[in-house]
Amino acid sequence: MKSIKSFLLLMVLSLAFTTAALAQKNYTEEADDAFDMKMYYEAIDLYKKAYSKTSNRVEKRRMLFRIAESYRLTNNIRQAEYAYLRAVRAKYSDPIVYLRYAQILKSREKYEDAIKQYKIYKEKVPDDPRADKGIESCKQAKDWVENPTRYIIEPDRRINDREADFAPMYADRKYNTIIFTSTRNEATGRTDPNTGQTYSDLFIIEEDKKGNWSRADLIDRDEVINTDVNEGAVSFDRRFTTMYFTRCPMEKGKVLSCKIYTTKKRGRTWSDPEPVPLGPDTFTYGHPAVSRDERTIIFASDMDGGYGGLDLWMASRRSSSRPFGEPVNLGPEINTPGDEMYPYLREDDHLYFASNGHIGLGGLDIYHSKKVNENWTEPQNMKVPINSHMDDFGITFNKNQRSLEDKKAEEMGFFSTNRRGGRGEDDIWHFRLPEIIFTLSGTVRDESTLQRITDANVTMVGSDGTTVETKTDNTGRYKFNKRQVNKETSYELTVSKKEYFDKTKKETTVGLLASKDLVLDFKLKPIPEDPIPLPEIRFDLAKWDLKDIYKDSLNGLIETMKKNPRLVVELGSHTDFRADEDYNDTLSLKRAKSIVDYLVKEGIDRARLVPRGYGERMPRELDKDITIDGITFDKGTVLTESYIKGLPSTRKREAAHQLNRRTTFRILRNDYVPTKTAVEDVDTTGYGGIALRPDENMVKLKAKENAYTFPIIINRNQLRASYIKNTDAIYLSYDKAMDLLSQAIITVEDFTEGEAAIKEDGTIVENAEVSLNTVRIANRELENVRMIVTYDQQPHIIIGDAGLKQFGKFSIDEEREMLIFEEKAETEEQEN
Repeated sequence: MKSIKSFLLLMVLSLAFTTAALAQKNYTEEADDAFDMKMYYEAIDLYKKAYSKTSNRVEKRRMLFRIAESYRLTNNIRQAEYAYLRAVRAKYSDPIVYLRYAQILKSREKYEDAIKQYKIYKEKVPDDPRADKGIESCKQAKDWVENPTRYIIEPDRRINDREADFAPMYADRKYNTIIFTSTRNEATGRTDPNTGQTYSDLFIIEEDKKGNWSRADLIDRDEVINTDVNEGAVSFDRRFTTMYFTRCPMEKGKVLSCKIYTTKKRGRTWSDPEPVPLGPDTFTYGHPAVSRDERTIIFASDMDGGYGGLDLWMASRRSSSRPFGEPVNLGPEINTPGDEMYPYLREDDHLYFASNGHIGLGGLDIYHSKKVNENWTEPQNMKVPINSHMDDFGITFNKNQRSLEDKKAEEMGFFSTNRRGGRGEDDIWHFRLPEIIFTLSGTVRDESTLQRITDANVTMVGSDGTTVETKTDNTGRYKFNKRQVNKETSYELTVSKKEYFDKTKKETTVGLLASKDLVLDFKLKPIPEDPIPLPEIRFDLAKWDLKDIYKDSLNGLIETMKKNPRLVVELGSHTDFRADEDYNDTLSLKRAKSIVDYLVKEGIDRARLVPRGYGERMPRELDKDITIDGITFDKGTVLTESYIKGLPSTRKREAAHQLNRRTTFRILRNDYVPTKTAVEDVDTTGYGGIALRPDENMVKLKAKENAYTFPIIINRNQLRASYIKNTDAIYLSYDKAMDLLSQAIITVEDFTEGEAAIKEDGTIVENAEVSLNTVRIANRELENVRMIVTYDQQPHIIIGDAGLKQFGKFSIDEEREMLIFEEKAETEEQEN
């Protein structure tokens, strides 16, 4: 490791090696001083000289270990391996020698030997998790090497020099400018005794339209940014006008802390850098990663309260003009007893960083974690080829969509590594994730004739929320192209055509690791023209109430209606010929209506159901042999009044009457379009809003960025609120509060502080508390709900568990994406 890359580590490690000089002080004092000042190149030669001058075995073992450490800290792993082996054979007393030796062996890809040393260390220090992680890393490494990911990597010789080049970062909106850290000869600093190279500076390089890189140049020559000490590891705001970077000062005979500085771009120059206050000067701070709005910064530090050497910490603030608040450790999911550094934020909710403490291949590996409900997920190793057995760190992504399309890549960017194949110590490599392309096509045919159906509607709904429609061409084919079929997505395709039943099938790209042309063919069943008898539904004589025992007979119809949402059907009910014709017409209509009422309760839109009473006027013609009550009637029989009266027994006549007392359904149309919008969009409140059913105890959630949103009614005006779990109050954005105030939806009297909550210019003071007359979510309405007005808040309303609990017991159904309140009746029952 070189320069800024290792400097943060070296400052932390210096505290771990403060062993007092022993008996041969006159021979070892100079070597110890060089080691403690992290001048490892010099320390190696001095310890070798001191080793030959002493006969003290304890001191010799200590010197062997220090020589090994110095080789490791200058990244000479070949020499470090041999030096640690000598220290182990000499039986150096500190068990840490076995851990260090194992780590070096792993970096040399000697995994079986490394496992043996990890096991020895585990026996001696059983509570240190680094042993188990090291063993697991060695086992995983072989599989990762044999099964690399789809990334394509290559060193970029146009950027790199023979010295160390690392920590690249895109520096403009077009993503054709890069700023990186380098110790090349053009750097302004003097020679660093810790690395033997020049102190690192920031360099800039630009790519022209033909893809050629300019010659790397210092970011400035006025020593505003670059000085005679180490500078590096930058981060930008979303406009690329404010830069954050690391500076590690040096002073003879002293170890000074690294700090993060910020500077603003002024044309081609930069303002004087100012330190970013993050904590006491006794600790070191570096490797900034700033969110797009500059309100959050993640950085590496050795502050108290961490889990190892360097940890990742996060600090936040309300606006970019304010100082950051007290840093918070990112916790054990991210941080380890090892070192975490070089964080990078992608779209603010994807964190990439380097670590030597998680399960990895060796040295520093790059990991990825995603923010879900304000928490970072377990980091995932980016595996081979992004990671190697050497140090891999400092990744940055190209976010220019046009550039990605030109290169036919899903992702691309740069990262740093000191693996073989580059030009210098650390080099900048380019990476690209080739685009996976999916298409989905097929044919639609008539099930009964196998003829291709033209102009059929094909609707594809994805699990990612996308909906795409097309039609079959004159050959009965349809196709969705690569822009319409996404990776890691499950799809439901529905084909519809007038005079046919709808057909639905499923397809998925989940788990597919290579481009593929998916094929899904359909066969549609024609809708019959004649009425279709329903399974037996019997009514008592002269009655029209639908009995519970016959409701199951309607399940097939309900399923058909739900699978074919464009169908409009007629429910036709028939009587026998007893009683007069007018009476039978009325009775049959009532029976048809009772069935319609039941279907509506089961979720079928009433507008799709036409009840009709045929009375006795359409005697049944049997299309097959039917046996009822032990009596069989032959196919083709027409159950007319004269036929039934001619039957020889009352029993047979009654069975024939029962067959005539029937209900049928007939498809009238296959082009139904709801007259209202979807259920969640129906305004049933009179408030002019959407997605709200105040008579129900639930509302539909919509995923948006890192939160869910849902409808909420404030003083009879519908808005949307964002659910963020751990929010301790209900927050109202300044912009929305001003909007409500300007419309007199809220007034000065609604503020707890009254007129004091309104500034002279009519604006609302920050953190003012306002009491809303009524707030309604689903079927829950509260009065005098307090909200806090906050500046720089993007969602207009933020509410968490504490706020929702005011409305009652609730749960979040993530699968259905619903916010559900406990039924009031159940709540009252529990209370009683």
